[in-house]
Amino acid sequence: IKSEGTQQKLFGLKGNTRKPLRENDVVKVDNVNVGVVVSGNYSPVLNVGIATAYINVDLGLKAGDPVIVESRTGDIQCHVADLPFLKHNRTAKNKS
Repeated sequence: IKSEGTQQKLFGLKGNTRKPLRENDVVKVDNVNVGVVVSGNYSPVLNVGIATAYINVDLGLKAGDPVIVESRTGDIQCHVADLPFLKHNRTAKNKS
């Protein structure tokens, strides 16, 4: 197993709505399960749902790439985000 390397990597996700992303929500790309949310909630500073998720590394995802998070309330359009979500000394006015 060690020789195979890492299969998944921790990614940041930002939703396109205020819906919170939750632990154990499934992450999909092209309708295929590619990962799982390990922690998520609503961010009042960013005004969107955010999460960290383990996602398969072989997809080559990078910041800005779209994904779908399948939650108990329905599918949530998201995109991959750099971590940390806010850089030190950033204000809500400079959010991205």
